[in-house]
Amino acid sequence: MSDGSPANVPVPVLTQQLATRIEACLAEGGVARRRHVAALPGNPVGFEVRRFDHLEAVACRRPVGHYGYFSGLRGVVSGDEERLDAPLAWLREAGVVPTLSVSPFFADEALLRDLAQRRLHMSGFMTVFYGVPVVDAPAPAAEEMIQAGAGVTVERVAASDETGFRPFLDIWLATASDDRALRDRLLRAELKDWQCYVALVDGVPAGVGAMYVSGKAALVAAGSTLPEWRGRGCQTAVLRRRVSDAAAAGCDLVVSQARPGTQSQRNMERAGLRTAYTSVSFSG
Repeated sequence: MSDGSPANVPVPVLTQQLATRIEACLAEGGVARRRHVAALPGNPVGFEVRRFDHLEAVACRRPVGHYGYFSGLRGVVSGDEERLDAPLAWLREAGVVPTLSVSPFFADEALLRDLAQRRLHMSGFMTVFYGVPVVDAPAPAAEEMIQAGAGVTVERVAASDETGFRPFLDIWLATASDDRALRDRLLRAELKDWQCYVALVDGVPAGVGAMYVSGKAALVAAGSTLPEWRGRGCQTAVLRRRVSDAAAAGCDLVVSQARPGTQSQRNMERAGLRTAYTSVSFSG
């Protein structure tokens, strides 16, 4: 790893086995974000899940905020061409536009041709990152201090803490225009099993991030910074803290995602994470 990780910490070569671990970490993190939301009284966003062999179809029947993102078909891999009819039909019957994402490690020409024949078009890309977490990585070089979040402090908060979690809520929901009380309740449930962090600049809450630990793998996600504080290194500081905490928790793998070419991708690379692959999304 580089930029904050000791040179003698080897990053494993990306293999099919490691790609399987990465995909499992991403999948488990997604389940962890929606299961407590679905369990809220009345299931306020209308989550419904159906399994078709190893495939999982998720419908958010009353999408609020970002929760429609969780709708779609999960776990599609090469050889699933004959298994797609039923879950795709169920999603359409639920009023959900079918979406799915495939990894280059688990997709072949036959699967891609089948998706095209079903009129599922390519709709986006997501870069997946991985690395080996280390505790208390060395400080960056002086010229990189701003980008790395020098002067930014990071606090860990719990979604169950009514007062302590308030800065996280305020930042994450800064642009929310719908029912704020409902969104507060949804986000607390969504991140119940996650470790949450708030970045402060001069004591003022400015950015957030979260981490989910599953076994010896950690998924870092849910990063956001208020517009007026961008460029101060908040996200890099929160990312470095999560990577260090993942190592302290005994993890040997940290995983994340970002859209290609974004500041988030640059922050991942600055923190020492390496590109694993780019997944492709399909919709239709």
